[in-house]
Amino acid sequence: MIETAVKTLREIAASVPDTGLGIERQMLIGDLVAKQSPAERMALRKLMDSYLLRMAKINASDIDLGGYGSGGHIWYRVYGDKKPDKDLGHFTHDEFNVLIQSVLIERQRLFLYENRNLDFSHSIMEDERMFRFRADAYFDLDQLALNMRAINAIVRPYKGLELHPNVSRVLSLAHLHQGLTLVTGITGSGKSTTLDSIVDANNHTVDGHVVIIASPIEYVHKSDRCIIRHREVGRDVLSFKEGAIQSLRQDPDII
Repeated sequence: MIETAVKTLREIAASVPDTGLGIERQMLIGDLVAKQSPAERMALRKLMDSYLLRMAKINASDIDLGGYGSGGHIWYRVYGDKKPDKDLGHFTHDEFNVLIQSVLIERQRLFLYENRNLDFSHSIMEDERMFRFRADAYFDLDQLALNMRAINAIVRPYKGLELHPNVSRVLSLAHLHQGLTLVTGITGSGKSTTLDSIVDANNHTVDGHVVIIASPIEYVHKSDRCIIRHREVGRDVLSFKEGAIQSLRQDPDII
C-alpha cells in the first residue's frame, strides 16, 4: 500500500505545470490535491501517517520534511539529535509540497497561502490508540516545509506541578468561580502542560463545563465530571477572539 501511495505522490507532483512559481505554484498544487479522488487523498494521508507512526518506533520527538533545507530527506529528532532518515528515500520539492498539502483542509491551505505559516494539529487512530501531533507548516525558499511534534498521550499529574496550596485553590473550580488566571513563560517552559494538568484536575474533581480554545489543540481530554469542548483556531473557530466571545454564550465554567 505504501508503494502505491508513493507512486500516486510522484504522479501528482510530476503533473504540476512548470509555469507557476512561489505562492502561485503552491496554489496550483493545492488545486491538484483537491481534485484527487477520495481514494487517492486517503492514500496520501496514509503515506504521511506511516512516516509519523515511525516516530513511535524510533522514539522520535519531532519529524521535519520539505523545504530547501531538508535536502530531499525526512528528518527525525531522536534523543535530542536531528538526523535525516535516508532509508525512506529521496523526495523532490514538489513531492514534499504535495504531501504536506494533502493533510490540510481547504481553509487551512488558504490560510497558509495568505500568512505563509500555519499551526495545526494532526491525529491518527491506530489499533484503537490515538496518536496526536502538533504541526507547523511554513515556507523555506518558496517551498513548503513541515515540522510535527508528538504530543504526550498522558497528562502530567496535577500534584506533580508542586504548586503552592493557595495557587492550587485558585485554579480549582471547587474554590473559585470567577476571575482571570495567567499562565506565562518562554517557549518550551511547560505552559500547555500546566494548562492541561489544570483542566484534567478539574475534570475529575468538580462538575462543570470547560471550553478549550487553542492553536492548535494538543491533548484531547475525555469528559468525566466536566463536559469538555475542544475548539481549534482555524478549524472549529476563526480566531481566539471569536472563540472567547462565542464561548460566553455556551454556558462555560472554565475557558
